[in-house]
Amino acid sequence: MPQNPNVEFDLHTLDLIEINPTGSVPATPAFQDSILRLVGSHQIYANADFKGGYATARILAGKPCFFAKNIKDAAENKITTDLIESNNSIFDRYLDSLDEKIKINASARRESVAGKVSHHRAKWIDDKKVVGYEPIHSLFLIPGCGKHVGLPGNYLYGMLFETLEGSNSSWAIHIHDTDVGLATCSVGTFQNAFTKLEEIVASAPFAMAELGALDFKLN
Repeated sequence: MPQNPNVEFDLHTLDLIEINPTGSVPATPAFQDSILRLVGSHQIYANADFKGGYATARILAGKPCFFAKNIKDAAENKITTDLIESNNSIFDRYLDSLDEKIKINASARRESVAGKVSHHRAKWIDDKKVVGYEPIHSLFLIPGCGKHVGLPGNYLYGMLFETLEGSNSSWAIHIHDTDVGLATCSVGTFQNAFTKLEEIVASAPFAMAELGALDFKLN
């Protein structure tokens, strides 16, 4: 069977994207057709750091994923949930992985991504101050792209979070790009949430449109 005549040219396009600091290619019809093919096959994603540029899946596959270092131990009840690595600590590790030239833009997203520091709810019962249980919202960041570009460095971000209803709790995972892109998945228990996180990490990088294969719903 003859080889697809576009394969060699598409490989050339991938090489050009990776050696060009902005991830761009010439604006000729041949290259633009190649870009469409590569986007359609999820081999490239819109570059979060350079408008009009692209990032290849094979480069993003070498980037680290970030989530609480000890979340597995918490899910398996080996440690208490108050010991889970904080979202700000996770975000700091993400920042440390970035080139200096894009750290400023990434730092500006800290509050919207990692959130404000949680203050434990407290109430007085008779003469004793009792601190209420704080639902878990644990940050993760993975390489990829949504309807819109991701965070600097081409990252999507998400949360494993707990919802309390009386004495019962349920768990869900949300994944965001930097705008309105959102994928959601209900997972039931903390252990299921961690198992789903492992699937997400193993599947990265990805376009959010691919998350249906992991039982996510897209907004």
